[in-house]
Amino acid sequence: MLRRIIMLSFILFIFNQSASADTGVELFLANVNIQDAKTQYGGGCSVMTGIGQDLWILVRGTYTVYYDERTVWDTKYDITYSHFTCLAGIEYEPPVDTFVKYRLHWRNTVCMGFSSTEVEVDNGEKHSSAGDSGFAYAVNTGLGYDYSQLIQFFAEAGWHQSLYNEELNNSDIFGFQFFAGVRFAFSGNRRNFNVY
Repeated sequence: MLRRIIMLSFILFIFNQSASADTGVELFLANVNIQDAKTQYGGGCSVMTGIGQDLWILVRGTYTVYYDERTVWDTKYDITYSHFTCLAGIEYEPPVDTFVKYRLHWRNTVCMGFSSTEVEVDNGEKHSSAGDSGFAYAVNTGLGYDYSQLIQFFAEAGWHQSLYNEELNNSDIFGFQFFAGVRFAFSGNRRNFNVY
């Protein structure tokens, strides 16, 4: 699945480079609530290509982690929770006149793909882990601010869920997520600054 997503994004970029379409990358920080796997912090990257003025196709990877320490019967345990997603989807920025005059854009993203969650426990003598991977989806909404025609700062909040059927099939791997970052456009001219 991951290999297909990477190949699809590569094909889309080759096609759109030849058509002089918009392409870009996002870098962001992430705060992801994962219920049984704790609230984790990390970051990610998206690669994208534009279809028309208000629609993007994107592939987004996110990695988050949480470290915990517990003592049970005088034995100290180091616990590491980690969560990785690689999702493909679409982002729609509907034109809202009130937002446009302030260089703001309402961003709405729907993605689905692959996720992997792991819990590792180490007490200095023994190391054990449990993990699972499977289908995931996410829905986000937020605002973007056009700093220039090629740079946009953004903040998004949304919901995600991972569906597993092996070691973590009885775990709640879902929750709210928050992203904040910057988008860099490599080609094309996404915004007409004459309207501001």
